[in-house]
Amino acid sequence: MSEFKIAAFINDATFSASLAHACNGLGYGLSFPKLDQYSLTENCAIIDLNDQKLHPFQLGESLKDNQIVVFGLVNRLNKTLQKKATDAGFDLVFQKSLFCKNLAIIATQVKHAR
Repeated sequence: MSEFKIAAFINDATFSASLAHACNGLGYGLSFPKLDQYSLTENCAIIDLNDQKLHPFQLGESLKDNQIVVFGLVNRLNKTLQKKATDAGFDLVFQKSLFCKNLAIIATQVKHAR
């Protein structure tokens, strides 16, 4: 069982595959919880801010209420989305491609922050 686990609230199949590949390579756990039934034991959660079906900002606020590290992911950096995410309690916002490339560094920082 991995010591680092990510809960991904993502409906982007291409990014999900890239994320799964990165997690497998690093030995990290990855789950895709259902929106209506989640009980998180993961170290952090990531939410696609571009997918309005997820109600990303409400979801982020509710996850922050559970004391979990929450990251927003975007296709391209956008100051308006970043500000809205920060106001909703997200810890950081990443461009999707940068998140996968820097996953080992991000995981180390999350583990040390807890």
